[in-house]
Amino acid sequence: MNKKGIFSMVVLAIFILGGLSGCSDTTVNIYETNIQESAQDTTSCPMSANLGYYYPILSKSPSHWSSLPVDQDGIVLIDYGGQIGTQYNPVTISQYALANYNAYLETGEDSYKNELIKQADWLLEHQVITEKGFSVWYYNFDWDPKRYNCKAPWVSSMSQGQVIAVLIRAYQLTGDQSYLSTAERTLGSFEYGVEDGGVRFVDEDGSVFYLECASKAHGRILNGFIFALLGLYDYYEPTESLRALNLFNSGIETLKARLTDYDTGDWTMYDLVGTRAPEFYHRLHCRLLYELYFVTGDLFFLDYAEKWYSYLD
Repeated sequence: MNKKGIFSMVVLAIFILGGLSGCSDTTVNIYETNIQESAQDTTSCPMSANLGYYYPILSKSPSHWSSLPVDQDGIVLIDYGGQIGTQYNPVTISQYALANYNAYLETGEDSYKNELIKQADWLLEHQVITEKGFSVWYYNFDWDPKRYNCKAPWVSSMSQGQVIAVLIRAYQLTGDQSYLSTAERTLGSFEYGVEDGGVRFVDEDGSVFYLECASKAHGRILNGFIFALLGLYDYYEPTESLRALNLFNSGIETLKARLTDYDTGDWTMYDLVGTRAPEFYHRLHCRLLYELYFVTGDLFFLDYAEKWYSYLD
């Protein structure tokens, strides 16, 4: 059996074993769903479904993070070295929290649940509510001046999306309304452009991108864009928020129109400012597209995932 066939079987196995983020058997057809333009307040709405395991792209156990430094409260840190030094990274904190959530579902051990809540509480305490009224988590250091030129403090669509994924799960485990209301307030960051402190970028073709590195360079990093979409879907699935679904669908439409821009014919691009994807990220692109196929049921993403995986032959 060739690599493509083996990978398809692995993905099918993940799907059967519960790779979807939630319990619902329904998928969203972005072309048949009639969405109202008005935002829906979901903070007082009951959950329509409980989210299950976070996506299998995050399959590492909490022990994977054991080599990272932590602060005095047990919040994970990243040591970047050099002038940046040791910093809080909202993506790392969120992914560690989600790994603990997955471990809690698998084992039922309260230690994992408590670790998730600890990281979620840090996120609550360190949110910044912007002048526009939405919540963000800042990176307090400059980043990649040559490609993205992010100036502190800057925000990331990837972290915004993964923070939502953490907060929704924390709410479902505890019933604490502050997690849900913060997750809803975070949606606003996807509605405002970089100039207003958000992560949204609309290009000359009208395509809506959510920027992993939200700066005027508009790097349009692919994996961060898709992670952001998965966070939006994690908010939509249990709340049935039309606001979140609108934001999700806008990104899906962009991917369907512009995914070809990331395809070199024999590999993928990491971003749209000229960075060829390292092999790790090329493989990640394939896995993320499979996740989008599972969520949307759209064969477009399945076909692209298998096409890109074939480049590894």
